[in-house]
Amino acid sequence: MNQKSKPLGKIIIAAVAVFIIMGFARERFLDKGENAGAVKDEKKLESMMGESAPDFRLTDIEGNEYTKDGLKGKKAVLFFNEGLACYPACWDEMVALSKDGRLSGDDTAVLSVVVDKKESWKSAIGKMPDLGEIKEAFDENGEASKAFGMLDLKSSMHAGVPGHTYVILDKEGTIRFVLDDPKMGNNVAKILVELGKIP
Repeated sequence: MNQKSKPLGKIIIAAVAVFIIMGFARERFLDKGENAGAVKDEKKLESMMGESAPDFRLTDIEGNEYTKDGLKGKKAVLFFNEGLACYPACWDEMVALSKDGRLSGDDTAVLSVVVDKKESWKSAIGKMPDLGEIKEAFDENGEASKAFGMLDLKSSMHAGVPGHTYVILDKEGTIRFVLDDPKMGNNVAKILVELGKIP
């Protein structure tokens, strides 16, 4: 009995040692990978600053069209997000952006850019009337989200869908601020500060 327990004990000790070593290695390499991804995202976002926004075409639920040229003369906030799939974080932020009176001036346009279908949105409004207060802009084919590079940032959790990212354009259509928020928090205060920096 004693003879059998010795090899079993050695196997258990070896297994625990391997498990601990793998844990340290995994943590170390994953940390490097995450940091590399974060650095890549930061560099990508920084490189967008001061660049002219790509051409885009978005439509709201009534069929009104929004383009880069059409928004010239206004400061524009484009909040790229997961739309209906992101409850409650994106929903809460879209409502907050739409309800805040400080963001509703004549010289400012705030659009929540979603890749949902309009029919899905209409159905959701029927169940959740608060969604009707959101100024959504549909990017049903995802072309605008792709053109802005919103589909592979840290906050993007699903393929082909933006995460939780803000882009501010000045009155000439130049990108003045980009914020990707993987924590999906409320960023209205930050957006107001950045808008205040634009004449």
